[in-house]
Amino acid sequence: MKFLTNIDLSKNELQNACIQNLATAPANPVAGQIYFNSTDKKFYGYNGTGWVDLGQVLTGNSIISLLNTSASKIDDDNLSANVNDAISKRHSHANKAVLDAIEAAYTAAEKNKLAGLPEIKQGLEADRPAATGSGMVYFATDTKKIWKDTAPNTWTQMGGQDTIDWSAVTGKPSTFTPPIASATQLGGIKVGANLTILPDGTLNANDNPASFIRKQERFTVAPGQNVFNLTQGTYKPGTNAVTWFLDGIKQDDRAMIELSPTSIQIDGLPEGADVMFEYYEVINWHPFPNHANEHLTGGADPIPLATPTSDGLMPAPDKAKLDSIAPGAEVNQNAFSNVKVGATTIAADNETDTLELVAGNAVTLTPDATNDKVTIAVPNATTSTPGAMSAEDKAKLDGIAAGAEVNQNAFTNIKVGATTIAADSKTDTLELVAGANISLTPDATNDKVTIDVTGVVQASDVVTSPTPNKVLKLDANGKLPASITGNADGNAATATKLQTSRTISLIGDATGSTSFDGSANASIAVTLANSGVTPGTYPKITVDAKGRVTGGQALSPSDIPNLDWSKITSGKPTTLAGYGITDGVQNAGGAPSIQAGADASKPSAGVAGRIYVATDTKKIYRDNGTSWDLIGTINWSDITGKPTTLAGYGITDAAPLSHVGSGGSAHATATQTTAGFMSASDKAKLDGIQAGAEVNQNTFANVKVGATTIAADAKQDTLELAAGTGVTLTPDATNDKVTIAVNTASTSQAGIVQLNDTVTSTSTTQAATANAVKQAYDRAVSAENNAKSYTDTKIASLVNSAPDTLDTLNELAVALGNDPNFATTMTNQLALRTKKYAATIGDGTTTTFTITHNLNTQDVVVTVRENASPYNVVFADVQITDANNIKVLFATAPSSNQYRVVVVG
Repeated sequence: MKFLTNIDLSKNELQNACIQNLATAPANPVAGQIYFNSTDKKFYGYNGTGWVDLGQVLTGNSIISLLNTSASKIDDDNLSANVNDAISKRHSHANKAVLDAIEAAYTAAEKNKLAGLPEIKQGLEADRPAATGSGMVYFATDTKKIWKDTAPNTWTQMGGQDTIDWSAVTGKPSTFTPPIASATQLGGIKVGANLTILPDGTLNANDNPASFIRKQERFTVAPGQNVFNLTQGTYKPGTNAVTWFLDGIKQDDRAMIELSPTSIQIDGLPEGADVMFEYYEVINWHPFPNHANEHLTGGADPIPLATPTSDGLMPAPDKAKLDSIAPGAEVNQNAFSNVKVGATTIAADNETDTLELVAGNAVTLTPDATNDKVTIAVPNATTSTPGAMSAEDKAKLDGIAAGAEVNQNAFTNIKVGATTIAADSKTDTLELVAGANISLTPDATNDKVTIDVTGVVQASDVVTSPTPNKVLKLDANGKLPASITGNADGNAATATKLQTSRTISLIGDATGSTSFDGSANASIAVTLANSGVTPGTYPKITVDAKGRVTGGQALSPSDIPNLDWSKITSGKPTTLAGYGITDGVQNAGGAPSIQAGADASKPSAGVAGRIYVATDTKKIYRDNGTSWDLIGTINWSDITGKPTTLAGYGITDAAPLSHVGSGGSAHATATQTTAGFMSASDKAKLDGIQAGAEVNQNTFANVKVGATTIAADAKQDTLELAAGTGVTLTPDATNDKVTIAVNTASTSQAGIVQLNDTVTSTSTTQAATANAVKQAYDRAVSAENNAKSYTDTKIASLVNSAPDTLDTLNELAVALGNDPNFATTMTNQLALRTKKYAATIGDGTTTTFTITHNLNTQDVVVTVRENASPYNVVFADVQITDANNIKVLFATAPSSNQYRVVVVG
C-alpha cells in the first residue's frame, strides 16, 4: 500500500514499525530516506549526496585511524596531555587494551603533526597572558572576542561577536529547531487546526463561525461495546453534523444516540465490525451561529444601524442613551453646559449644577445679583502683593534693557604697578595699547588678547651672503659660508673654538655664569633674585615694569570686570540663595514654593508658606504648617461689572422677565377666550391626546343580545363577532359592514340543504327525502345480490390456481409485510442504495485531479488504487468539494493512467 502524500502523526507514536529491508540501496533516493541493509546488517540514511551508516560505532582503533587519515589538526594540549597521563598511570581497568592500542597508534609522526599547531587557551579577557609573538590563540569568554599573539606585546583581534560578519561564518546550519514555546519559554510553535500562516509570516486564526472541518474516525467493535468516544475532534450534537458507516456502508443516522460532542452510542453492533463516524467539526461554535446574531453588526446579514432619517438596528450607545432619559423628558433648553478657561473645560455635572467663580491671587470678584453680572478686577501690584502693573512700573520697566540681569561680579578697577585705573561708568572700556616691541592680537570670538614680543629676527632678514643690515646664516656645518674669505675681523674662516675662553655672566635680577670657547654649546644655570613675594597662589598679582611679580593678594569685588553671562561656564549657582536673592519664590521642592496640579492631588500639609494652585477647581491654597488654607476663591458678590440683561450675558434662548407671569405687563396664561402662555397642566393634558384626535362621535356604549348586555370597557374598546357552527361572517372594512350567512350543508359541515324526492338526481348539494331513500334501498338490495354472484365468479377466476398461502388478500398483505405503502417503501429503499462512479487518472504532469461523479451527495467514500496488477490501494489527499465533485491531490504527478479512483455514495 502506497501513501502518495505526507503523513502527519500529530506527535503520536509509531509503534512496532520496521524499516524497509533491502539487500542493496534503493534507486533514486531522496534526502532523509532510510533503509536497513540485510546484507551487512546496517542502517543507512541518504543525506542528499550519499548513503551514511546511521549505526556506526567508533572504537579506539577506528578513532586513531580516522585521525591518521584526517587533514585536520587538533590541539596537542587538549589530547596528548590526557593520553600521556593515562599512559603514565598504566590503567588496569577494563579499557587497558584500548589505551594500549591508542598508545601504539600514537606514533611519532602524529606527534610531529600536532607539534606545529599554535596553543589555544580561553578565559576572561583581563586574564589574557602577555603577548610574546608565540602565535597563541586566546578566546575571551566574557567579551566573546578571539585574539592572536602576533608579536611581543601585541594581541591582534581575529574575530568575535562584534567583528565577524554573518556572511563570513562558514558551516552555518541550514535549519534551526527552536525550543517548544511555553508560558515561560520563548520558542517555536506548530500550526494546528483552524490556523494558517500568511506569506508575510502572520499567524491567522479562522474566526468564521460558519467554517467547519470534515473528519473521520474508525473503530473496531469490541465485545459488548456500544459507546464510541471521538478523539480527533468534536461536533455539535443535534445538528445533523455526524453520520456513520458499518463495514463501509452508510447507515440510518436514527440508530445513533448522540451522548455528547465526543461520545456516540449505537446498540446491537456485532463484535469485530468496522464502524466509521464522519462528522463536521465547526470552528468557534460556542456560541453557535443563530438568526439574531446574523443580523448584528459584523454578522452574515447585518441590519444597518438606525439614523435620524431611516429605521434600522438600534446601536448599544443609543439604547444606553435612551435608558438614561427620564419619561416625559423634553429637549434641553439653551444653556452653557461647558465653560472653557484657557485649555481647561469645566463641564456641568448635572442639570442644575453651579459654577463657582473663586478669586485667585491678585484678583477681586464683585458679584451683582440684581443685574446678573460679576466684575473681575486685578488691583495694582505692590512690593508685598502681586497684581496688575501700574503705569509707573511700566515706565520703569521700559527703562531697563531687554535681557538685563542682576549685576554680576566684575573688575571695577585695574591696578598696574602703583597706578589704579577705575571704571568711569557701568559699561566703561579699558583700552590695551601695544608699546615698543609688543604686539596685541585680539580674539573677540574667544574673549582673549594675545600679547607677543616683536623684537625678533624675521626670516627675510637672514641671508647666506654678506648683505647690509642683514643677519648672515651659517652653513650646514655651522661655519660661515665659503663665499666669505680673507680677513673677517680677525676670525679665521675655519676656526672651531675661541683662542681664549670667555666667561659669560648674568647680573641683576638673574645671576649665573659659564665658560664658553666656541667648541660646544654652553648652558648657564640662572638664579633669580627673590621678588619679596611669599610663594603661593594668588588670584590677583602685581607686576613691575620688568614683568616681575612683586605682590599677590585676593580678589575684591572691584577686581571683577563686567562679563556676559554666557562667558561664565562653571560655578554658576543653582538656587536663589546662591545668587543672594531673598525676595524670590522658589520652585516646587523648596520652602516656600508654588506647585500646580489637581485639587485632589495636593500634597500633605506640613511645610508652612507653600502655595498650591488647583488647576481643575481653580482654587488657590496656602500651607499653614498643619493644613491647607483656601485663599483664592471668587464670590459672586466680588465680581464687578456683571451684566444686568440676558443680552449682556449673550443668552439668546431665554425669555425676558417681561414675558413671564400671570398678568399685568407680563404675558398671561392662555384661557378659552384669550391667547397666552401655555400652562404646565395644559401641556400635560395636550401630551395625553393623540395627534388628529376629534370630538367624541355618536357610538353604542352597550350592545344587548337577548337578556345579556355587553358594555364597552374603554374609550376604544372592541366588540368581537365570532362565527358559530354553520355560520359564516364576511367583514367589509371598506363599507363598514358584516354579512352574516348560514353555511350550506356538506359532508364536512352542518348547514341548510334542499330536499329532492327522486332517486335519479345527480345533484351533490340536495338531500334525499324518505321516499327517495326507500327506493334507493330497494335498488341496493337487488344490486347486492347481483354483485355477490358476479364477485364470486370473478374471485374464483382471480384465484384460479394460486397456492393456498397466497389465495387471499390477507395472505398477500402478509407477504408484502403488511405495508400499505409498499410501493413508496420500495422506492425509498432503492433510493438509499449506494451508487458507484469510477475514473482513471494520471498524465505525468498534473498533481490535482477533479472527479465529477454526479452522485448528488457529499457522503461519499473515495478509494484510489493502482490501475495495474496487483492493484494496490494507495493513499492521497481527497477533498469533497461539493455534492457532485471531489479533488484528488498527489505530492508527485502520477504517470499516464496510473491510478483508478472509485467514488461510492
